[in-house]
Amino acid sequence: MTTILGINGSTLRDGLFRRFGGMHNASACLLVDGELEAFVEEERFTHVKQFGGFPAQSIRYCLESQGLSIEEVDHVAYGWMNIPGLVWNRLSTYVRSGLAFKTEYPLGVLTIDALELVAGGLERAFKKHFGSYVPPITCIHHHRCHAASSFRCSGFDEATLVNFDGAGETTATYIGHGRGNEIETLREISVPHSLGRAYSEFTEYLGFVRNNDEYKVMGLASYGEPEFDLSEIIRDTSDGYELDPKYFYRYSIPQGRFRVDALEALCGPRRVDDDAPIDQRHKNVAASIQRRLEDVSRHLVERAVEQTGSRNLCLAGGVALNCKNNGELLQSGLVDGLFVQPVANDAGVALGAALELNARLGNETKWKMEHTYYGPEVSEEAIEEALDRAGLDYACSDDVESETAAELAAGKIVGWFQGRAEVGPRALGNRSILGNPKIPGMDDRINEIIKFREAWRPFCPSILDEAKDDYLVGAKDSPFMILTFEVEPERREEVPAVVHVDGTARPHTVKRDVNPRYWKLIESFRQETGTPVLMNTSFNIKGDTIVNTVDDAVRTFRETGMDVLVVGDFVVRASAQR
Repeated sequence: MTTILGINGSTLRDGLFRRFGGMHNASACLLVDGELEAFVEEERFTHVKQFGGFPAQSIRYCLESQGLSIEEVDHVAYGWMNIPGLVWNRLSTYVRSGLAFKTEYPLGVLTIDALELVAGGLERAFKKHFGSYVPPITCIHHHRCHAASSFRCSGFDEATLVNFDGAGETTATYIGHGRGNEIETLREISVPHSLGRAYSEFTEYLGFVRNNDEYKVMGLASYGEPEFDLSEIIRDTSDGYELDPKYFYRYSIPQGRFRVDALEALCGPRRVDDDAPIDQRHKNVAASIQRRLEDVSRHLVERAVEQTGSRNLCLAGGVALNCKNNGELLQSGLVDGLFVQPVANDAGVALGAALELNARLGNETKWKMEHTYYGPEVSEEAIEEALDRAGLDYACSDDVESETAAELAAGKIVGWFQGRAEVGPRALGNRSILGNPKIPGMDDRINEIIKFREAWRPFCPSILDEAKDDYLVGAKDSPFMILTFEVEPERREEVPAVVHVDGTARPHTVKRDVNPRYWKLIESFRQETGTPVLMNTSFNIKGDTIVNTVDDAVRTFRETGMDVLVVGDFVVRASAQR
């Protein structure tokens, strides 16, 4: 038996120099003889969104889930280069670009990840949390891990590989070619030319939190028009793109944030924070950067496909979480097949590192990822104990799917906690808040009394896989809620709560053999209402992480206007608690 522990995260406390580019999305996974057995993000335990510290609790979960000790781990795979290579690559890249000699572009932006590792040390972190034994550690290039996390899980025999994120070591965009068990690196675009950081700059300009709220910009973009021409600050080149540095990376220590002076000159005054009003100009700025991202991505993919000759495309990196961009690429005519790693952010490099090391050990490492249910599970006995401890009145249902479907059909809002937790940023039917998509205004209601978030934020449909062609234009498998499709015009009035203002939706297609209980719930709802679609959002409130334990679920249930909590076979009704 060969066991490989894949990890991502810093060895210093989370948040230190975070705004300068410190690590985020700490995670761990476990491969046993090449099979993925466990995978979870550290934020689920810490309740700090995108927590970037050492993933001690995630490692502990992975080991305990398989009954293993740290001494039984054969290898640790880490999704960053070794320290000398990381420091040298970052410094040399910025010296060549000239930015290292300008005080507005501090070296902290370039090297903080390396400095964190130097200051902490992986071996010391393992010893602190797990004792004196430290398994052999292999450091692997960050973007190589992203590429492995997509291609090696795609099910494709051959594919064009594109990663884009803020930066990994010095790489911001990676183009590769996957064939069989091999990955070939074709070219890389280095920092400071980063699509991820350009999008983050606009995120901060719009008053949101960079490296966290980019999805808000994506949602807001649908309410605007691409009024501003950004092609001169994010320019196409013969084989990719480049940024005009004066618009990006300019950090102001007195202001404690990245400066947006040049963007203000181009697009008008910045929105000062998340509480400030949003006007039409802000919506148009969001639409402009979203459109520019889509145009540059299409250009990149077109050149990459020409180079590889493969019309299968694999995407990873934080920018690959932009489902609108992904949907545009799928519909572009450039590709025949598309796989987007559902954990495309840096949490996914833990998986990519483990898969890449497994391949380097000479093992066949290629499979099709069908789901993300690799996180913690709670036994029925533990569920009942938690509900008793919370002092809740509850009932055990003989047919929890049909009973829950009836509640949803009646307009109730349901917290749904089942099986193993999803890894990644999307709730896919195991840690979800559910509503009736047929009721106009249900999206506004959940935003107001459950999620406590902006009214313009959209919700997603979970739809039976068998019914996707009836509801989605050009429907394809979308098991990870990471692609957008146009909703068939004649269906939009049927499910208004899950149709975005631009007529699109970000669907989660549900197969019976992948998640039988959730499939049965949607089928039961179809029998009640005639509609094989549920409104699905993650089981959390604004600012918190997706619930991980029954105690988390109970707390969220009590703090919101949720009507029903369903945990395993147990049903809790808010009305019974009064």
